[in-house]
Amino acid sequence: MTIGTGREAGRGQAPERGRGVLEGAFALLDALRRSGDEAGVTELALACGVPKGSVHRLLDQLVGVGAVERRGNRYRVGPQLYRLGQA
Repeated sequence: MTIGTGREAGRGQAPERGRGVLEGAFALLDALRRSGDEAGVTELALACGVPKGSVHRLLDQLVGVGAVERRGNRYRVGPQLYRLGQA
């Protein structure tokens, strides 16, 4: 979700829509799936077109909910995602 500068709202126009957090998270999960096994932050940032800092923050959140696992500086799809997929 993005927040407008106020100029858009003042003119009655909707602010431009940027990539939302959920879109970024799903893009990362899809990139992890396509990587086959594991991937690093740089690889994922390039694959998704998301800045490395954003990728790192999103991955930390995904690790926190079990959707992604971290092994050193590499990431892979986590067990919670598999459980959800089987439900």
